[in-house]
Amino acid sequence: MARHTSNSINVKPRSIAPHERAPTRPHIIYVGDGIVTAGSTDPAAFVKRLERRASLASQSLAFHAVTVGNSYESVVLKGIASIGGGSVRAI
Repeated sequence: MARHTSNSINVKPRSIAPHERAPTRPHIIYVGDGIVTAGSTDPAAFVKRLERRASLASQSLAFHAVTVGNSYESVVLKGIASIGGGSVRAI
């Protein structure tokens, strides 16, 4: 048993659950090559459409893009990541 003086503080360590450490805003992760295959296939136009839709969300969103191959559309991936200060990763 620890000895306490009037100046000591007794703090019990506790573990922090993952949901208590998680960011409060949602993060959306896109995994793919970023090559647009439906509708207007212009990469810049797709990014603008995505930005418009993301701006309609009720809360701030962070988008991240992950590509898993050698062939990808960097304009789209960087555009996705630019929404909400996200990131681009190639694995």
